[in-house]
Amino acid sequence: MGRPAKHEFDLEVELPESAPEFTEIPRDATLTQGDDHLIEAEITGVPKPNVYVTDKDGVFVGEGQIEEVDEETVRFSLDIPDLQPEDSGRYTITANNGVGRPATHEIYLEVEPLELAPQFTNV
Repeated sequence: MGRPAKHEFDLEVELPESAPEFTEIPRDATLTQGDDHLIEAEITGVPKPNVYVTDKDGVFVGEGQIEEVDEETVRFSLDIPDLQPEDSGRYTITANNGVGRPATHEIYLEVEPLELAPQFTNV
């Protein structure tokens, strides 16, 4: 009898394409003027989706940071600094990878003005 044969090889398996889908979604928030707000979401899809945020007027807010979780999942985060009361409204997060329909999720941010302490004057 001979020696057992030993072979090494790499096997690459392609995942089937899938439309983006949110697996963790951000929530509505009430903030105070001057606050920063971090929008975070987790999205699956093959190929990995591009993710971006638009405001209530459809204006591009930003692409944020994408961190790979696994072969089909990404964690998205976007920091919006120094929010003002006029920034209040609906924000739409869109994930698109060219497969099926883009996935969207809306959040509402309410930004309340700073309340100043009462000023006393001599009468």
